[in-house]
Amino acid sequence: MNGSEMAAPQPVPDLTPGPYRSGVTDEDRNRFGVLLDHAAERGLLSPADYQVRLAELAEADSIEE
Repeated sequence: MNGSEMAAPQPVPDLTPGPYRSGVTDEDRNRFGVLLDHAAERGLLSPADYQVRLAELAEADSIEE
């Protein structure tokens, strides 16, 4: 490819939720993760409890979980 040729644009990935997606978005997980971070920083959660709750947050299928 020389300087005057441009590469063909790549297809945009499908960003719509599919049947494999849960009801919890990355934004939801980030929001709750920040709350866990603040609780750990204030000493309200032990390091072990913090890790357990982060793992539970990663696996949650609903906001209620």
